[in-house]
Amino acid sequence: MSVEYCPICGEGTLHEKLGKQKVEYHGKSEEIDSHFAVCDVCGVEQCDSEHLRRNKRKMIEFRKKVDGLLSGAEIAAIRNKLGLNKKQAAEVFGGGPIAFSKYESDDVAQSEAMDNLLRLASSLPEAFHMLLNKFSLPNMHSEDHVQENIKEQWVNIQLDRVVMPKAATSSMKIVKKNLGSGTPVWSELKRCA
Repeated sequence: MSVEYCPICGEGTLHEKLGKQKVEYHGKSEEIDSHFAVCDVCGVEQCDSEHLRRNKRKMIEFRKKVDGLLSGAEIAAIRNKLGLNKKQAAEVFGGGPIAFSKYESDDVAQSEAMDNLLRLASSLPEAFHMLLNKFSLPNMHSEDHVQENIKEQWVNIQLDRVVMPKAATSSMKIVKKNLGSGTPVWSELKRCA
């Protein structure tokens, strides 16, 4: 680790500090982490570009929380759940080639529309599959992989919505429907006899 000298006094060295800063946004306030450095000779607190980047990310993370948007970590979890890398996610959902890197690191806040689209694709596997087909991106996953992923997610969604004993799930099966488009869609649960 290199030693950074104070640009103010030119004599002291800078030492990393982590403090708390009270911030307010839309009537909500919270203490968030604040990164800075302090000179051991003149005592001046200062921020370099890396400190500013970390502080900005903390503020955006707080704003997302207040606005009811997904956090960067939640966006990454959804993207991973859907089996997409960041570039593929940008192709499917839009936002530009590096949008998901920025969303996930809290460099920028996604729009409310993007947030809703991500939640929809995560909650409804059929919606995600429709997006893959709409953008002619089935090559991201093999058809079998997509169908298995959709089937597994649908079972999880349905079982989350319906309270039933674990033993009952073994008597359930997924029924494949064709909605006229030629593409089979896993769409409902049927009780096995």
